[in-house]
Amino acid sequence: MRLWDQVVSSVRGGPPRAERMLGYTMTCGTKSWTDEYHWLSDLANADVQAQLRREERYAKKVLLKPAGRLLDQLLRELYPQAHQDPDADAPADDAAPTTRLNGYAYDTVVDADGSLVEVRRRVTENGLGPQEVVLHHGTLAQVLGADSIAISSLKISPSNKLAACVVAHPDAANATSLVVFALPCTTNNTNTTNTSTSSSGNARKHVRAGDAMDIVVRVDGAVNMEFGFEGGNDCILYTIADNLNRPSSLYRLDLTDASAQPSLLQHDPDPRFFLDISMTKDGKYLTLNANSKTTSEVAALRTDKALTDGAVVLCPRGDCHYFVEVG
Repeated sequence: MRLWDQVVSSVRGGPPRAERMLGYTMTCGTKSWTDEYHWLSDLANADVQAQLRREERYAKKVLLKPAGRLLDQLLRELYPQAHQDPDADAPADDAAPTTRLNGYAYDTVVDADGSLVEVRRRVTENGLGPQEVVLHHGTLAQVLGADSIAISSLKISPSNKLAACVVAHPDAANATSLVVFALPCTTNNTNTTNTSTSSSGNARKHVRAGDAMDIVVRVDGAVNMEFGFEGGNDCILYTIADNLNRPSSLYRLDLTDASAQPSLLQHDPDPRFFLDISMTKDGKYLTLNANSKTTSEVAALRTDKALTDGAVVLCPRGDCHYFVEVG
């Protein structure tokens, strides 16, 4: 039996049936017929209103009750901490679904324009424990010395030690910057460091406006980025826009070597193409995409060999657009 049939059959009494009332004849040209339910068109009729109320009660039983169970299950999956830990921070009304990465669960709060306001994380072991705020909009704006910024996304390094985001500066002709910063100290099943302790005894570290942030790298003009690694060393790949605001160059930077300089992996002089770096869903490959209005090119390199591997062209430029995905 299909799910919908199961839901309908579980409601006792079945749907309310409107009574047939004979006697109203409709005519069109040479044809006539009797409309047994014409009486339902008179919305001011008390019997019609009673029938509508019966149908509304039935609809709530069929639709809202089962949907309520499914919604509760969905919320438990998206926001497990709110259901498993009564003392946990409840997700904000404007929180995005929880993302699980590298042993942590991340909750993101966005504003009406979709810009990041705050990112929190918790150790996912048992789904318990307090949240720590790893990024706060006001803090980053203060550190960058900007009155107004917009944060589009946040990426976490494979080592859990670094995070990166691209920040737009609306007051500076829509200029953008790549910011890589050290994550707050925390404790999970792989890393153990010191944290502050709240009155309840739970480790808690909040990054709020006015707190310090350890900025590791700032690159002005960066458009998008992805983390890679090799042998436990984090690196970041990012695109840089030219004077026409076209992402035309791809760079790679070793984040574990303070003396390291960015290395140019690719430059596309063709003004028709815009470069973009992304990661496949399984996290195993980084794809470099060159897109124009009529064609595209896709190259890839392994995420765990991002410091030494060169990009291998998978789909050369032709007369079509390519979209590569793995996992």
